[in-house]
Amino acid sequence: MKEELINQNFFISFNNQILQDNQKLNECRIGNHSKLIECGIQNNTILYYKIKINIRVLDGKIHELIVSPYSTINEFLNELYLKGISEKNLHFNGKLIKDFQKEQRLNECGIQNNTILYYKIKIKIFQLIDKSYFTIDYVDNETIQNLEQKIKKEKQIEKEFKLIFNGKELDKEKKINEYQIKHFSILNLVFL
Repeated sequence: MKEELINQNFFISFNNQILQDNQKLNECRIGNHSKLIECGIQNNTILYYKIKINIRVLDGKIHELIVSPYSTINEFLNELYLKGISEKNLHFNGKLIKDFQKEQRLNECGIQNNTILYYKIKIKIFQLIDKSYFTIDYVDNETIQNLEQKIKKEKQIEKEFKLIFNGKELDKEKKINEYQIKHFSILNLVFL
């Protein structure tokens, strides 16, 4: 175990028992393929240091990863790679995962048990007046109203407009994923 972890009151547990520094493995009945777990104690309760991270991919499926909260970002990115999950455009709290410092630990970034990491998705917006396209990033559980505010801010649009997808005006209160809008879908922006 890394020395820095030992110095922070971390322990190893086996069969729900904390192993003592002076114990030998065979005294604890630890054999091949035994599972040892990092843990700590808080208020006389054993805390186990594995967390579940949910990753929502572009098709809406959620992948679960079980990792140590003390893994570095670099170790986490390697784990993603081994599972065949791309880190490109993967976000947490509005920040790209790959932009965190590589040696920073997951818990230092605020990533905890049941955290959801997500991909920001791009959609194309077609402006009917000047017949131009632009792309904008969004998260699929954002509301249409949030998307409109983002467009106004990014494109500095002051006029009122509505968004149309598949011939239907989008309701401001609904979420983007309610309209089956996918990566690089095209929305029409119509000024009122």
